[in-house]
Amino acid sequence: MQHTGSAVAVIADDATGAADAALAFAETGWTAHLELAGAWTPFDGDHAAAALSTDARAAADARDRTEHAVRTAGADRIYLKVDSTGRGTVAEQIAGARAALGNPLTVLSPAFPAVGRTVAAGRLLVDGADAAAGPAGTDPVTPLNTSDLTALVPGARAADRLVPGATGIVVLDAAADEDLDRIAASIAILERRQRVLAVGSAGLARALARVWHPAPHDVTVPPQPTDLVVVSSLNPATRAQITHAVRRGIAHTVLDVPNTADAALEAAIRALPRPAIVSTSAFRDPEGAQHLAHRLGTAAARAVQATEPGTVGLVGGDGAAAVLTALGAPRALVAGRIAPGVPLLRLPGLDVWTKAGGFGPPGLLTDLIQPAH
Repeated sequence: MQHTGSAVAVIADDATGAADAALAFAETGWTAHLELAGAWTPFDGDHAAAALSTDARAAADARDRTEHAVRTAGADRIYLKVDSTGRGTVAEQIAGARAALGNPLTVLSPAFPAVGRTVAAGRLLVDGADAAAGPAGTDPVTPLNTSDLTALVPGARAADRLVPGATGIVVLDAAADEDLDRIAASIAILERRQRVLAVGSAGLARALARVWHPAPHDVTVPPQPTDLVVVSSLNPATRAQITHAVRRGIAHTVLDVPNTADAALEAAIRALPRPAIVSTSAFRDPEGAQHLAHRLGTAAARAVQATEPGTVGLVGGDGAAAVLTALGAPRALVAGRIAPGVPLLRLPGLDVWTKAGGFGPPGLLTDLIQPAH
């Protein structure tokens, strides 16, 4: 099967992952945007990439959501972006994508060596230790139960390399960016003869983007002061970043979202000093956590529309999706990279950056809000 390479559709299970994967393509010369209305907009021109979040990470119908997104994409290639620590409905997402594409050879490698996520002997590691033994294993919404990717995805098998005519789901190791480059090169060769579905994190997305259209360029944009950061993530990494920011004098407000009316939430966010971080307290039921994130995000979007801040930061996929959807734009252009894993999105009259909850050192949030000059 010969691909033209003119359009790539990225299907991700949350909004921050979709934005990071879109950035992976922007970094290598693609025109990239993030879909915000839950449906695909037409691809414009050659070498265009679009990323859509299905919000399927904790969804009971993750397979159906993913299958629908793939069937309606209208792109030459599909990339399935999953969590780099294996959380959520990875097996169901793969099943849905494979069903939509006729069960092609599927290559799975969630490695993202730049942020310490690797695959060794078919096991997913974070900073050299089993992913399930770390924060991913105690995630309050989508805990990882096993680091063995062949157990996480039934029917998958570990392999040393890809061979022509291979079928099923193949798990490949990757300890460094060079390993992902080799995987991407092998996929590009195989897909000349057969359909191949690539599944991974933003790490493999970057490698494939380089192979499919090698025109890398610097997309770094200087960070600018951020007025408001909306945090829906409960990840310990994000909580440590908030603590660091508070110690540096940045205001942080925890809203009692379950017991506060929507109008009062909006008013509270509008009244915050700037810069400020707003979050909600932990809520361990997955459906409850998603509902709280949606309410927080929607209230924040209304406050943003009323006060027109210069730059807004979104941390955590559920809240990011709620804010971006409520702002009403059909899509956002990926304008550049503020920091590794932190894309800048351009909407009408507003700049927004996004960050995954489990990503970054303690000082990252502080640096994003108050960049050094």
